[in-house]
Amino acid sequence: MIEIRPAITLDAIAIASRLRDRDRAVVERHGPVAEVICTEIEHSIMALTAILDGEIALLWGARTPTPLDDRAYLWMVGTPLIEQHPITFLRHSKRAMRYMASHFRQLYGEVELDYVASQRWLTWLGARIEPRNNAMVFQL
Repeated sequence: MIEIRPAITLDAIAIASRLRDRDRAVVERHGPVAEVICTEIEHSIMALTAILDGEIALLWGARTPTPLDDRAYLWMVGTPLIEQHPITFLRHSKRAMRYMASHFRQLYGEVELDYVASQRWLTWLGARIEPRNNAMVFQL
């Protein structure tokens, strides 16, 4: 069973060593993994943790450029549990995105040009995706 609850900084420490390789590589570009994820949680207006069978599967967050902004930058990091339980992840991620989207006029973000699986997931969620510079940008 999956549980979705507000994220806490201890979740960053718990997930840091278990990230998917791709997620770890992206996060490491910004600094030590646990510290970067902790900072993202702390700076997010809203951050959620998905726990599957007692293990953290992924973290999502939405942060705004300014406190009163009605647009939010969406971020997500996950573990291999996502690929091991794709239907569960899809179903619950749609519910989590609807929850986040209900608080903002727009969710936006970016994904690497060659990260096709993430692009498919975002499209499934209803995102518009287009290339910009060295990434694909999306809006929900």
